[in-house]
Amino acid sequence: MSLDDLIGGQIEEAMARGEFDNLRGRGKPFAWQENPFVDPSKERAYQLLKDNDYAPRWIEERKALLAAAPQLRATLQQAYRYYQITQDIGYWQRQVERFKRDAAAHNQKIRTYNLIAPTPAQHLFPCDIDEEIRRVSSEQ
Repeated sequence: MSLDDLIGGQIEEAMARGEFDNLRGRGKPFAWQENPFVDPSKERAYQLLKDNDYAPRWIEERKALLAAAPQLRATLQQAYRYYQITQDIGYWQRQVERFKRDAAAHNQKIRTYNLIAPTPAQHLFPCDIDEEIRRVSSEQ
């Protein structure tokens, strides 16, 4: 008896015992969705991650970075509005320094992310810190 026959026999016995009856997706066609931009050797692994609500590390990090950028900007805008009301230049200067620190840390995370992103098409651009400050302080 060949190895194929032995394995085939074990599968048929397991099917007869109903061991495959509770599998997710039973009775539905298998949805092969080939992506021409993904290495075929990794495509099945990515699909398994997706099916189980997991994502590759670089996708999770990209989401977090994209969500953090508007928050940084909003915090600076709020500080500038407060400065306009109070004219407290010391407060504004402290908030600008805080923004510079936070944005520099964010930019470092972007550079680290860009090292693990699979292709340059997924890379993110760092924040131009001085331009953000100019943009916020020139609004209104």
